[in-house]
Amino acid sequence: MKFRDFFQDLDAEAQKRYAQRAGTTAKYIYTHYMSQPPRKIPRRELMHSLVDASDGAVSLDELLEHFYLPPEMPPPKAEAE
Repeated sequence: MKFRDFFQDLDAEAQKRYAQRAGTTAKYIYTHYMSQPPRKIPRRELMHSLVDASDGAVSLDELLEHFYLPPEMPPPKAEAE
């Protein structure tokens, strides 16, 4: 699941609980990670915490895609050998 969809689908209380489990705040996630493009990229430890706190809803690959691939740029296609 896309990180943006995951976080925005949570109600305000669930966002707070998720952020707390990840070691940050919902306001910080919203301010720095939900902007288009994201204003900041979390450090590796926080990235893993964001993935772990999602209880399997967001994979590390999906989180990396959120931060490193702009929405208008599709993921790279694997070349056929």
